Amino acid sequence: MSIGDVVRWWPKLKQPSTVDVRLALYRDKGGWKIGYGEILAGTDEPLHERTWTYGEDAFVERRVPGTVAADLVRGKPQEVAGMTVFAQAVQDSGSFQRIAGQVNYNHAVLPWSRTEWSISPASWQGLNRLQRVLVGAGPSFLNTEAAFNAFLYETPVENGPRPTHMLWRIVQADRRAWIHRVAIAADSLTVRMNATELAGSLLELSTLEGQQTRMVGSTGRIRFWLPRGLAPATLLMLRSGDNWRDFRYFPAPGPAGNAPAR
Repeated sequence: MSIGDVVRWWPKLKQPSTVDVRLALYRDKGGWKIGYGEILAGTDEPLHERTWTYGEDAFVERRVPGTVAADLVRGKPQEVAGMTVFAQAVQDSGSFQRIAGQVNYNHAVLPWSRTEWSISPASWQGLNRLQRVLVGAGPSFLNTEAAFNAFLYETPVENGPRPTHMLWRIVQADRRAWIHRVAIAADSLTVRMNATELAGSLLELSTLEGQQTRMVGSTGRIRFWLPRGLAPATLLMLRSGDNWRDFRYFPAPGPAGNAPAR
């Protein structure tokens, strides 16, 4: 399935009632055009809604119906934060990746595993614009890039890490089951898990010497005894059948009993 297929059918497949959007906008004929957008689906965490507006630029963070976000990706104008917002057409191909929880990817860390789709515009027209000092209904910045990085990544830099190849970043959080916390001791490893669908899950501890598996019970807590400590290249895998839900990889253990909990 191409990214275009994902865009056309999302969010019908996931059916989220609401999603969180973060948009970098610039003024264009007919309203505000999206220069870059992020969509996060599958989480009900509290959201601090924000709007920074300047003469020709705006940055918006809102929780909106999933259908509104899907129509924006499809190029249909929508009302967001009192503004008419629209996006240009996207390419019919792109990339996606599934990422474990607590992994820093694309300048974001989530407690749960997630799938990310990166979608590029059909053309680059309108993405390169004259830089100007931003003064308006929001913090002042030397240029648009500095405002972009502050709004989306809370990074005080004037250049980067703004993605140069993406128009949309769509993130689907997987809250079915995830590894909440791992505590490493000299002779054991204790794992706490949370889930909305924990029944039938297995927790597997794999090393070069073999594997241990435990069925996850209602407490969501499992302890593995490790008489010789945590081995290098240990993989802790939360799985359901042949599908993984979350994992942690330990390339090398810390000092016995002093490894930080994760």
